[in-house]
Amino acid sequence: MISQGEVELEPVRAIIDEERCSGCRICNNMCPYSAIDFIEDLKVSRVKPGALQGLRHVRGCLPSGIITGAHFSNAQIMAEIEGILVGLDGRETKPEVQAVPV
Repeated sequence: MISQGEVELEPVRAIIDEERCSGCRICNNMCPYSAIDFIEDLKVSRVKPGALQGLRHVRGCLPSGIITGAHFSNAQIMAEIEGILVGLDGRETKPEVQAVPV
């Protein structure tokens, strides 16, 4: 990767809502990459910039939901799902299932 000169980063990265962070440090202990720091002065955890590609491994760790995706919140994801399930006429529809060749 170093020889490439630059690396593409996934745009959706984990972020911690510091206003809601209780300082419990559970996420710090759960992260297998040590990519979350505890800021002692503020008593909150913070994701190291550029450290987490995506958020799959820490997002579900906390039931409080304070770890979300930057630029892609849980509310946005739910709105997209609801948009798919509601047809133009306002009636709920089932998503189409497409066959994929194996």
